[in-house]
Amino acid sequence: MGSINAGNNPLYVIDGTPMISGDLSAAQSSYNESGTSALATLNSNDIESITVIKDAAAASLYGSRAANGVIVITTKSGKKGKTHVDFRSDWGFSNLAIDYRPMLGGDDRRTLLSLGLKNFALYKKGMSEADAEAFAKKNIENYAAKPTVGYDESGNPIQEWTDWKDILFKTGHHQNYQVSLSGGSENTQFYTSLSYMKQTGITANQALERFTGNANLTHRFGHFTLNYSALFTKMNQQLANEGTSFASSIANYAFFQSPSSIAYLPDGSLASGAQTKSVVKINPLYEYEHSSDKSDIKRTLNSLNTVGYKELFEYLDGLTTLDEAIFKIQSNTRRYARKQLTWYKKDRDLRWFNPDNVEEILKYIHTALSDTSK
Repeated sequence: MGSINAGNNPLYVIDGTPMISGDLSAAQSSYNESGTSALATLNSNDIESITVIKDAAAASLYGSRAANGVIVITTKSGKKGKTHVDFRSDWGFSNLAIDYRPMLGGDDRRTLLSLGLKNFALYKKGMSEADAEAFAKKNIENYAAKPTVGYDESGNPIQEWTDWKDILFKTGHHQNYQVSLSGGSENTQFYTSLSYMKQTGITANQALERFTGNANLTHRFGHFTLNYSALFTKMNQQLANEGTSFASSIANYAFFQSPSSIAYLPDGSLASGAQTKSVVKINPLYEYEHSSDKSDIKRTLNSLNTVGYKELFEYLDGLTTLDEAIFKIQSNTRRYARKQLTWYKKDRDLRWFNPDNVEEILKYIHTALSDTSK
């Protein structure tokens, strides 16, 4: 049975290691609901493949954690050959795609409101043309006054209209650098990479900075193969209030604020509340400063935490005895094998044999080879 409080996020499995599902920055978020996905912590150029598993197949492998499906991510590994060095970089900028909802400038708005006041006096109050113009001139300051934004050296007020779209929106920038090394011999292959990415949004307090490291090593000795993988991510993310079903996003106020309202007080500090002289009594810049989330995420994934390795390390660290470590390895291996067996039994393309039935196995191989040669 489901729950109205349950999430709908899938389980992420990266190089065999299950990761926490959902928003990684939930504990650090108060104003923004978009959160941080596990995918955001990865360098996309390190990904070799992505597989989606759902329904009973996912549950058989990963249990209740896979109720919303599983996304299996495999990162790149080394290949036999000479050491290959790859360096990539890109940078660019972003702006508003369209001039959404064009706004009247302060002078145009004042002219339009003056005409409205004049018409009100003419047709509602029955004033003459001259009296109506005087009425509009007398009252226009109550509706479209040019705000004081500072004072000159002589103490005279400096008056300028506020262009909220110009203040709130800016040119965003991004830069991305990454380097990787891969190669190997007959028995040992390796892949390692480092990347750095920094991005700023088109509004204030929207930014992302991420550093990642990845290392994969495969070594064969005799009949055994050791696979080692490690991922490291350090990410700083800043998200402003993007709004909910109950409140508008802060950027939305850029299209409702009057040019007569102010963003800064004459002393240069941010205006807030009634200080803005706006009808909504909100300064989007002030809200950006006080209604944004900053999250610091550090993650390390190590394949040596999987079955067989972690139990042995517990023994080497003196946390368990050798007998206890062996018992845990046996128990966890059997549990993992049962899950794998359940998964493979659902694949109709697989043929199962009793290991003692050698004749049947050889007959099947002979038949399969004969069908292939036709």
